[in-house]
Amino acid sequence: MIRCDFSPVVKHATIPMNKVARRALVSLLLGGVASVSAASAGCDQGELLFHCSFSQGKKAVTLCQEGERYSYAYGRIGYAPELRLVRDLPELGFTPWNGIGRSIWEEVTFRNASVEYLIGYSIDRVSEAGPEGSLTVMEGGQRLALLICDAGSVEVNFTPLANAVFDAGLN
Repeated sequence: MIRCDFSPVVKHATIPMNKVARRALVSLLLGGVASVSAASAGCDQGELLFHCSFSQGKKAVTLCQEGERYSYAYGRIGYAPELRLVRDLPELGFTPWNGIGRSIWEEVTFRNASVEYLIGYSIDRVSEAGPEGSLTVMEGGQRLALLICDAGSVEVNFTPLANAVFDAGLN
């Protein structure tokens, strides 16, 4: 995997290819910058990694990098989160795209005791549609819930997380 840094923040995926090819692919696939600011998504002191809404904008999930820590927040938009988790990098699960297939996808897992919260996105490399996202809640290998992000609400920038995983040798 190549360590990359995109500025400004763009909707993208971690792609194991050279930096020039990667930037070109991301620009062609997505063609725009993220429209949700970190502060408006609940990342007052950090960098927005992922945000999307559910239930026609009633609830949302937000992932942020806050210094050396990572946060997960879920709940009604405009209210305090129903659940907020803060974890160090080694406590997270991160599955980068393997470079194969029609879709670019990545997934982050936050654990809370025996419950896992899997936040993922995918981008169809053939269509011109934006990224799709989901939140899956698992316990003991059983799916408790699957929430699909509202169409057009997915904002994603996993590059800082992917780079941190790579730099820490956790890949």
